[in-house]
Amino acid sequence: MKACTCFLSVAMTLLVVVLLMVGCASNEPSSTNGRPGSGIAEYRQVTTDAQKALGRALNSLAAVSGQSNRCSPEVLSAFSSEFQRLQVDSVQMRARSQAMQARGDAYFDSWQEQMKRIKDPQLRAHVESQRPAFQEHFQKIKALSQEGRAAFGPFLAGMRKVRNSLEKDPASLGTQTVQETLASTRAQGEKVDRYLTDIRHELDSMMAMLTAPSPAAKNSNPG
Repeated sequence: MKACTCFLSVAMTLLVVVLLMVGCASNEPSSTNGRPGSGIAEYRQVTTDAQKALGRALNSLAAVSGQSNRCSPEVLSAFSSEFQRLQVDSVQMRARSQAMQARGDAYFDSWQEQMKRIKDPQLRAHVESQRPAFQEHFQKIKALSQEGRAAFGPFLAGMRKVRNSLEKDPASLGTQTVQETLASTRAQGEKVDRYLTDIRHELDSMMAMLTAPSPAAKNSNPG
């Protein structure tokens, strides 16, 4: 019983860290709120949604590339719709991720104040020992997000350039200029996808830290 109680106490305290660090970006109730790691789970869902949106855009780009010399009206229409959808989705997802990161910055800025609220010295020392690792993962996520946004700008611009060229003249697909734009845009999109995958890996590592038993819990004798 002692080991179980210790583990739950540590887990709940680390949960507070994570919820404050990457918690829900809005004040609206969420089906994930109140569950261990729900903040990480939400951030991971935002990342997953971003990858799905990116994947759809890359697929539509591949469909255009698969056309011979002239883009058909059906493929061009689908590509244009996907481009517009990506524009809207990207703004919403960027706002959510930035709100979560802002909470993380605020939490680490007030870390010492938060630690004073933990009365148990052993528990406080354990949570404090987790700070470097949590903060390292969080900083990596912020850096990867910034690099991903830097790559996403040229990707979206490339899609816009391709769309504009094809809407003006579907036969321009066969020109060297459009073919080069298609290739460079696809490369930028794949780069963004790699950044998103790395962010998910960092979030998974944070979740593993949250759910792992503390040394005190593992060394205690149950009962």
